Amino acid sequence: MKSSFLFGLTFLLINISTNAQQGWVWQNQLPQGEHFSDIYAFNSNTAFAILGEGTIINTTNGGRIWHIQPYAGGAKYKLHSIDFINSSEGWVVGEGGTILKTTNAGISWNGESSGTSNSLYSVHFANSNIGWGVGEGGTILKTTNGGISWNGQLSGTSNSLHSVYFTNSNIGWVVGGGGTILKTTNGGISWNGQLSGTSNSLHSVHFANSDTGWVVGDGGVILRTTSGGTSWNNQSIWTSFSLNSVHFVDSNIGWIVGDDKVRFRTTNGGATWIFLGTGWYNLNSVHFLDSNTGWIVGDYGIFWNTSNGGNNWYVRRVYFLVDNFSSTYFINNTTGWVVGKSGTILKTTNAGTSWEDQSGGTSGSLNSVHFIDSSVGYIVGGSGTILKTTNGGASWVNRSYNTTNSLHSVHFTDRNTGWAVGGWQGDIVLNTTDGGLNWNRHQISGVPCGLNSVFFTDSATGWIAGGCNAILHTTDGGVIWSSKPSSNTTTSISSVYFINETTGWVVGSDENGGIILHTIDGGANWIYQLSFLEYHQKSVHFTDKNTGWVVGGDQSYNNIFNTTNGGLNWQRHIIDTFLVLNSVFFVDSTTGWVVGEHGAIYKASNAIITFIEDDKTSYPQLNSFLLSQNYPNPFNPTTKIKYQIPELSFVTIKVYDVLGNEITILVNEEKPAGSYEIEFSASTFPSGIYFYQLKAGSFVETKKMVLLK
Repeated sequence: MKSSFLFGLTFLLINISTNAQQGWVWQNQLPQGEHFSDIYAFNSNTAFAILGEGTIINTTNGGRIWHIQPYAGGAKYKLHSIDFINSSEGWVVGEGGTILKTTNAGISWNGESSGTSNSLYSVHFANSNIGWGVGEGGTILKTTNGGISWNGQLSGTSNSLHSVYFTNSNIGWVVGGGGTILKTTNGGISWNGQLSGTSNSLHSVHFANSDTGWVVGDGGVILRTTSGGTSWNNQSIWTSFSLNSVHFVDSNIGWIVGDDKVRFRTTNGGATWIFLGTGWYNLNSVHFLDSNTGWIVGDYGIFWNTSNGGNNWYVRRVYFLVDNFSSTYFINNTTGWVVGKSGTILKTTNAGTSWEDQSGGTSGSLNSVHFIDSSVGYIVGGSGTILKTTNGGASWVNRSYNTTNSLHSVHFTDRNTGWAVGGWQGDIVLNTTDGGLNWNRHQISGVPCGLNSVFFTDSATGWIAGGCNAILHTTDGGVIWSSKPSSNTTTSISSVYFINETTGWVVGSDENGGIILHTIDGGANWIYQLSFLEYHQKSVHFTDKNTGWVVGGDQSYNNIFNTTNGGLNWQRHIIDTFLVLNSVFFVDSTTGWVVGEHGAIYKASNAIITFIEDDKTSYPQLNSFLLSQNYPNPFNPTTKIKYQIPELSFVTIKVYDVLGNEITILVNEEKPAGSYEIEFSASTFPSGIYFYQLKAGSFVETKKMVLLK
């Protein structure tokens, strides 16, 4: 049995290393999702950081909101390194010899002439006047007047130089490619090579004082000196990951970060390094102010901060001060609209390459948008807001209904006939037959919760869905509404979509998690196509009877599901954002848009998605066996595992370590058909990768989980 399991384990590890092509493009607030290059922090609240594609940002509230810092000339080149000498004066360097300086705490940044077109990878200042920049082709630049002018210094190498650090205006070090370590004791008038003992590229250097310092680089290289670099001792440990940044607050306490989210900490000057974990994205820079307060930044706009020395980390995505988007609608593959909070209305006529702000007329939340053609469209939102345009959004006319309730969804079958639904603790159903000049409220009994979505296939046939398992159906244009609920009374529906009068889908959640339900008889019967999903599903859209998408998420993750066979199987796709996704719209089987929180707008091109392979799962219908990914994952120390079986079966669920050794049995008994959830506590186990395996009859499936303590 063990050999069989290890064979499966080997295949899984090979599978999760496979690369796939990117198919989603971020179209709004471009810095969102870019990789962090470097960070400089002043305290637990205030920090400046740079995003690789040429953006300087800062936060004054611990990273909850970031502000983009303007600079003269705009974002022309990638930026690599940032350094401040006090709360007002700072410098940034990047590609093409870029050097930027601020003297007013980032309110403005101005370019300085570097005299080189070589890329600069690191900047460090000893005081307000004296500083250095290093980079491509052995470049070393020095200024003695705060950056007004820069002069080249002879490095004696053509290797790229990646990091520079000075302990005072005379003594400093530079590290770079090919194991290069250079030292100066005269402010850079001369640079002398030091023996590193490695040919690996070195990425970061930091000194606690003029004698004691560290260097890290490719292949897990960690070097330490206590003699100012006269000799370097190898402190490298087991990892082969590239180490990108090292920072010490004194001669004992320091941190290292690197590729694949690898993290280390020492409290004894590196005599021993404590492994803190690994993951799926790279960490590029670490900066600590003292033994308690520190920041880490990495790929995909992800940053970490701690106020207790790393015992607890707050891991977040960089969010800019932009509003959440609630809904999107396109009339063709170039022209569409997005609406959201604070009255935001955006329009594109070039497939999202650029967006025109059409906001106006309200500052309240806008929840849903629907267009009849390129001219006539409607938007609904908070406090009965209804807006109409007859000129493609150039101007909007208020057609609001007199209610304090929020309207959540709008749908029109032609220029005159439309519906809007909403409410919170009771239903709001509005109908117009004169293009929104007048709205009539329909009273529907037995609906105690708000309604979230309305959809019509023609002027007679439509559906409304909402909380409290509300699914309503009409075949006479809304004169009579009949209830078509699912079998689960705890269901809350967020979105409904039908491709004809009989075939449709609803999405939302029940007591077990997110759900996708399907009907082929107009809602008389609903079949679970997906359940036990970790997150609430918020929007569904189909382009034909086979091809459709569902999006959703919570405050820490998101998902996109896609089917090409009417929902018999669903493919889960992960895009590089932690933002909740609220709405999806496709104009054909390959081209569509997804919008969500903090200004998220993504466009799909050919629907080829970058997968995180653990989540590249084809989900069967509920009448099949299913083992779900544990949640949360990574976890500490408990996690939940959901599974389902379609028939009476003897069920075992066992947990194995990375070597294939069985460490515990979670389930070992006969179970009737149904859906189940168990909790696994790993309080007595060390951090690492584990596998859990479900066996039920002839069905066997294994999944990976990560324990991080």
